[in-house]
Amino acid sequence: MRIILAGIGMGAREQMTQAVQEACMNADIIFGAAKVLETVEWCATPKEAIYEAEKIYAYLQEHLRYCSPVVIFSGDTGFYSGASQFVRLYGANDQVELQILPGITTVQAMAARLGTNWQDVELCSIHGRSRNIMNELRRHARVFCLASGAEDVRRISQQLIDYGYQDAQVSVAVNMTCQDEWIGQGSPQEFLQFERTGLCAFMIEKSQDSSSQVYGLPDDFFIRGRVPMTKEEVRAVSVAKLHLNPDAIVYDIGAGTGSVSIECAIHLTKGEVYAIERKEEAASLIEQNAHKASADHVHVIRGIAPDVLQGLPKPTHVFVGGSGGRLEEILNQVREANPHVRIVVNAITLETQNELLQYVRKHEITDADIITMQVSRSETVAGYHMMRGENPIMIGSF
Repeated sequence: MRIILAGIGMGAREQMTQAVQEACMNADIIFGAAKVLETVEWCATPKEAIYEAEKIYAYLQEHLRYCSPVVIFSGDTGFYSGASQFVRLYGANDQVELQILPGITTVQAMAARLGTNWQDVELCSIHGRSRNIMNELRRHARVFCLASGAEDVRRISQQLIDYGYQDAQVSVAVNMTCQDEWIGQGSPQEFLQFERTGLCAFMIEKSQDSSSQVYGLPDDFFIRGRVPMTKEEVRAVSVAKLHLNPDAIVYDIGAGTGSVSIECAIHLTKGEVYAIERKEEAASLIEQNAHKASADHVHVIRGIAPDVLQGLPKPTHVFVGGSGGRLEEILNQVREANPHVRIVVNAITLETQNELLQYVRKHEITDADIITMQVSRSETVAGYHMMRGENPIMIGSF
């Protein structure tokens, strides 16, 4: 069975490639979402409003007379498209041959309308999915995003103001290439009451003086109060030892000011961080620091670990900065939830260091990497520079 997966671009016939138009005309049936099928009304080929890969495959099995099916998708088949579902399910199936025909993407069409390029734009989507746009804006000067509608535009505009990007330029496009196409530009403030309906996308360009620091936040970035904080150099080593993936689910247990939580969050484009903290003063500081760092994917969990871990998403990575004497219970619970979880423990006191070593021995963890780290900082005394040592810390990872 041969199935053609075709991207129709923005929808107007003149925007479709010649190959896509010919595929539709030569097909014996066209599948797609009802709204998408409206764009090929000019084609006499029979149509069926089905877009799920498994349902289309089942339909073709029941109607063997169709031997030249085409499935059409809005935009391009390689950019947040349902075509990926077909490739995932049937790409390795010897009985199914897939041919993929690309189309013009929304970002291409929008950049052309705006008279700009898009090679340095970070591409995202919050259309039926989640993405931390503020974190992407911290990393990139320009961000493009597919949206579910006007509500997303209003929400992101408010976030831009809340996180200090009120000087960013926002461009919004609705129903690209259609008769009711609309494109507007302005400040986030100007889109707080945005109401237009239709297929929606936006592009954000932050001002040149916006903060662009990504990794290795200095200690004085964090609002600290009287709460202990993992120092900058120890954070850098500890986060490196976590071996984070972009979609990691991280627990920061005994999160303090949230410095490790936020350093982790900055690394994540699709993941989440759960900062577990029992002291209210510290929990409040985590929220303030997360807001300051545009890290709205840091979730503060108030309470004592491991008691409050039940019900949280299964962790892929766990950092333990404070265990309250319950290190073994904590490690047992997270390893039970995910036997492959990556764990990093900071141990300052001799008692916690002993707990860590005893746990490694008891559970026969043969790949444990344990180091001791001490940082010294220079200070001036009577015109001379002297090195003042910080407390040594044991970092265990496995």
